[in-house]
Amino acid sequence: MPKYKRLSDDDLLLTIDRTRIEIDGQNQVVAGLVTAAVEFRDETSRQRLIDTHILMRAMLEADLTKMEAEWRRRL
Repeated sequence: MPKYKRLSDDDLLLTIDRTRIEIDGQNQVVAGLVTAAVEFRDETSRQRLIDTHILMRAMLEADLTKMEAEWRRRL
């Protein structure tokens, strides 16, 4: 059973809010990395950083979708 299914209603809502904030943060990091791309001399390192943050955001978005579905199920 996923961890979020064991959360109380209040804790689930708080976790959903926190995940949304994390996703916004990842979006800002990716935007900053893309903007600062000219400063990276090593294309591979730059791409690795961008890919890492894009992957993290995708994972958070998948978790958020599941948590929101759980919240709708509880209503």
